[in-house]
Amino acid sequence: MSIPRMTDRCFLLLLALLALLPRVGLNLTLSAEDFLKIDGRDYQRIAHHLAAGHGFAIGSYRWFEPIPPDPPDRHPDFARPPLLPAVGAVLYGLPGDWTIWARVVSILLGVGLVLGVQRLARSLLGVGVGRLAGAFFAVYPVAIFYGAHWSTESLFALCLVLGVFSLVRLRASGDRRFAALAALCFGVATLARPTGLVYLVGMLPLVVIGSGRRRRFQHFALYALVGCAVLTPWTVRNFRLTGVPNPLTFFGSYNAWLGMNEGMYRMYRAGEHPEFLVHMQKLYEEDLKQHVGRMEEEGCFAPIAQARYWRREARSFIRSNPEKAIYILGKRLVHFFRPWPNRASVSPWVSWIAVLSTVPVFALVMIGLIAHPPARSPYLLVPCILALVAAMPFVFHIRFRFPMFEPFAVILAAAGAVALGAGLSALRAGRSRSPLPVRRQAQ
Repeated sequence: MSIPRMTDRCFLLLLALLALLPRVGLNLTLSAEDFLKIDGRDYQRIAHHLAAGHGFAIGSYRWFEPIPPDPPDRHPDFARPPLLPAVGAVLYGLPGDWTIWARVVSILLGVGLVLGVQRLARSLLGVGVGRLAGAFFAVYPVAIFYGAHWSTESLFALCLVLGVFSLVRLRASGDRRFAALAALCFGVATLARPTGLVYLVGMLPLVVIGSGRRRRFQHFALYALVGCAVLTPWTVRNFRLTGVPNPLTFFGSYNAWLGMNEGMYRMYRAGEHPEFLVHMQKLYEEDLKQHVGRMEEEGCFAPIAQARYWRREARSFIRSNPEKAIYILGKRLVHFFRPWPNRASVSPWVSWIAVLSTVPVFALVMIGLIAHPPARSPYLLVPCILALVAAMPFVFHIRFRFPMFEPFAVILAAAGAVALGAGLSALRAGRSRSPLPVRRQAQ
């Protein structure tokens, strides 16, 4: 084995260890209840019903669902995507505590995502940027946080990174298998989080660009065929139960309303003032309950009826308050490029961690784009643009930005760090040169 290959493998081993230690450490400090926060309890319950042979169902009505007069013990779920519950259902077949296995899977997904970021960065920008990007992401606080929770973020981000990496390989080799693999990754990502569909469609131009003239149509057709094949079973399931061939979930309409209403306007106006929490509490405990009660009165129990209701209410707010809608969208755009969560809703140390990790990364991203031309690769910029497109319709928080944006932004930040280091080295070398020879020459 050559020395460069041995060095590369040793680095990957060290990188995996660097990613593993903080994720294991955080898991050891979290209770089972904390591990299942951020919708994790929903995913566990659906997984339990899947493993028991009850189908994709859930046994409780959540805060956004109207309760019918005679509620069944369980009902089909249309709010959560199927991939993570399917993984959880498999874990029920393993011996021992389900939560332990779920923690192991979450940790491995987090480590795999770090290695994927390193590999993508190396393939686009070289060994140095690849190693630095992997090290950055291994200790990136938000990535560690989601590596210690039963949520879709790490799984979804890993699928996106692997999909983009497949497109890079398609450009380098012209092998049609990479077009199929990219479609498979983006399709699976859509089954992890519905916003993956934005990538499945939005990355199509890179399939065409990365293919030779003779093979463009072939790769395009193969990409589309594989993507449709991945989404077909879930689409058929939704069609059989609702009459609508929906390849996503029916949760998006509620999320769109949640991001576009009077309560959300008041929250954005409050900013980081403590009134933010007051308005948020009113939104969930008063405004939302009123809407759910109205749906119960109108008999909106079917998922189609609920989705139609939330869309109607969001459109009504926009038509009646166009200036408020514009204000909300403007604030959401600003929030996409700033530390989060809101300082009014978390402890000061969490806020400082967010600032100290996000601000340097975003600053280095700008340096990378300006001083390192290869960083302007469409394989990095297009995913970042799609992240903004996918996040803007919904109320913004880190769970919308992180899995779609940060893996690619960290690569750009690593490029910026390398460019900054090179610039500082050149500056130091220039200052260390003595001006004496120049003076002698002038004399």
